[in-house]
Amino acid sequence: LKFGQFEQKKLSLIGSDLLYSLTSDKNSCVKTFMSHIHQQNIMDIFSVDVVAEHSPLGSFLKNTSSWAITHAATNNIVRQLLLPESHDDYLSAMKRKVRYNIKRSVKQITEAFEGNITLKVYEAESNVEELLEKVNGIFKKSWQSSVMGYYERNTEKQITSTKLKAKNNWLKSYILECNNTPIAFVMGSQFNGYFEYAETGFDPYYASFSPGSVMTY
Repeated sequence: LKFGQFEQKKLSLIGSDLLYSLTSDKNSCVKTFMSHIHQQNIMDIFSVDVVAEHSPLGSFLKNTSSWAITHAATNNIVRQLLLPESHDDYLSAMKRKVRYNIKRSVKQITEAFEGNITLKVYEAESNVEELLEKVNGIFKKSWQSSVMGYYERNTEKQITSTKLKAKNNWLKSYILECNNTPIAFVMGSQFNGYFEYAETGFDPYYASFSPGSVMTY
C-alpha cells in the first residue's frame, strides 16, 4: 500500500471478527492477538472493512488511541454477506424494487449479447494469474483508475497474496465476460459461510448494462 512515495505494509482481516474456541475468553484473545502482531512488526496498518461495534474486537479498537473507526454514511453499503441456503433465498431477501432492477439488468445484457455472457468463478490457485491479468485489463479502463490513478493489479506481490487466499480456500472472485471479452470483476473472499465483497470494477463502455448489478445476481 502506498501513501504518496511511502510504502506501508497493510494487514487486512478477512471477515468481521477473530475465530475463538468455545471455552476461550474473547477479550483476552483479542488483546493477545493484537499484542502479538504489534510486537512482531509485521505491518504498519491493520485494516478491518466490517466490524461489529460491540464485539470484543470492535470494543478493543474503539478504546485504542492509535486506531480509527469510520461509520458508513449509509446503511445501504454491504460488504459482507451471510450466504443463504439457496439462490432463491438470496433473491427473496432483497427489496422488491432492487430484485426487479437486477433481474431487468440481467435480461437486458443477455438479450443484447444474444446469451453470449459468462460469469467465471475464480477459486483455484492455478487460475490466479489469469484472474489478475483480466482484473488489470478491466481496471485500466475503470472510473476508479481515471479518478484515483492506475496501478498494476497483477504484480508478483499481488499474485503471491492472492494465491495464499486460494491455497487456504478463501478466494472467491468473479469475472463477467460478454462475447469472451472481460467487462467487469468482483474481488472477494469466502470463509465460514460468509462472502466478503472486497472490490468491483467495470469497463465504462458497458455501463448502460449495469454490469455491477448483473454480477450481484
